Amino acid sequence: MASILRVMRYEKLVGYAAGLGAALSLQSSSLAYTNVMTSEGAITHWETNEVTLQRDATMTSQRLTSEQVDDALNGAIAAWAAMPESKVMMLLGKPTVDTSKSIPTVNIVRFRHDAWPYDHNMLAYTQLFTHPSTGQIVAATIEVNEQDHHFTVGTTKTVSDDRYDLQAVLTHELGHVLGLGHSTDGTATMFPSTAPYDDHQRVPDSDDRSGISSIYADMQADGSFTNGGPTGSSGMASTAQGCSATGHSSNPGSTGLAILLGVAFFAIRLRSRKS
Repeated sequence: MASILRVMRYEKLVGYAAGLGAALSLQSSSLAYTNVMTSEGAITHWETNEVTLQRDATMTSQRLTSEQVDDALNGAIAAWAAMPESKVMMLLGKPTVDTSKSIPTVNIVRFRHDAWPYDHNMLAYTQLFTHPSTGQIVAATIEVNEQDHHFTVGTTKTVSDDRYDLQAVLTHELGHVLGLGHSTDGTATMFPSTAPYDDHQRVPDSDDRSGISSIYADMQADGSFTNGGPTGSSGMASTAQGCSATGHSSNPGSTGLAILLGVAFFAIRLRSRKS
């Protein structure tokens, strides 16, 4: 039986002091990444070389066009595909509707513009469905909270309200979908913070590459593993009981706001904390 694994959240910090942020910003280091574990201590991973993501045809963005959302998703997919260490090719399929009642049969990305069922401070909420004993991922569902938050697909700030770079958020989230936890490398896509309009997490760095290699280095062309499964990196695995992480944007002087992510067992979720 598959279980639900929650992996991350974003939180928005209000009144963030640039000077303090600069002093506390984390430096790049080797082996800063983490692997996401199941409750039984298995490293989460796919056992297929192709994973198709599909937008929910009935729950689309009301602020961004389908083309803009697809561009952000394709950009996030391409960022991970550009790494030779990433042996799982993610693809964007046609919009669909998931009619399953329990474990999803497709990997869905949906936007909620009303009736958000979770904490309203969350920016998005993603669930991984895994086999707890092996860590094999069988499905993923990403929900974006458009009821309470705004997203952008551009790099220029043209409005006064805070908007979050959708492609950067999705690139980070797809790292979790692949099995990565958070990194203490301040330049990494999987570093647990960002800021409005900050797009640096669109491009995975060397630490993200090391993390992906730790999961998929032994994957073969048919999706099997030469050693039976990924081994990860000793001491680099996030615990099944979960933890929380605090940090700052890699460019803290650029804004008074930052998004903070935490890792927790049972879900991938993004949160913003309002004043």
